[in-house]
Amino acid sequence: MKVKQVFLVMLLLITIRSVGQNTESSIRELYNNMLTRVKDMRAGEYPASLVDLTLKRNLSGSGPQAVKQTICFVDDYDYETSTQTLQTQFVTLSYNYAARQYYEEYLYDEDENLVFAYCRHSKDDMSGMFEVRIYLDKNEVFTLLVKEKKEGEKQYTQTYKGSKITPEYTDIVNSLKATGKENTELLKNIYKTLK
Repeated sequence: MKVKQVFLVMLLLITIRSVGQNTESSIRELYNNMLTRVKDMRAGEYPASLVDLTLKRNLSGSGPQAVKQTICFVDDYDYETSTQTLQTQFVTLSYNYAARQYYEEYLYDEDENLVFAYCRHSKDDMSGMFEVRIYLDKNEVFTLLVKEKKEGEKQYTQTYKGSKITPEYTDIVNSLKATGKENTELLKNIYKTLK
């Protein structure tokens, strides 16, 4: 079991370091390695570096809301300088607003730069769902992928893929990037309260 743990950590670090200039394939590899790492942490394969948050509340006019967020991170302590470095690596976020469901994922490189974000949201008019994936390099989106499905359909249909962020997708892309930044601050703020 120890060999598997060491191997997975090494594979993850090699993947993170080899990304250099991000490509869709390098980000997908990093993403798949991260999913394996989170799964293994949850299974007790090696010590977890996870924060699980749950918020339940009643919103006036729309009813109960549940927000669940998981932050996977690296907690590195330098004994020579007595400094602690926290690096957010992967975040999942699920929540509802009235009957609409939302799910989001955020993936970061070794410098805590957002390299990938994904969201699956209900359409505002409740006519179906949409998915958005953004791939980033140096905080710039180089691929935007959008898929949609109407209510009752099982499969998503790709409606856009390109490097240009068209006006209809500007708000969602900006929202994903902003939430990506907020996630890294949230982890640091949680740790500040524990000191």
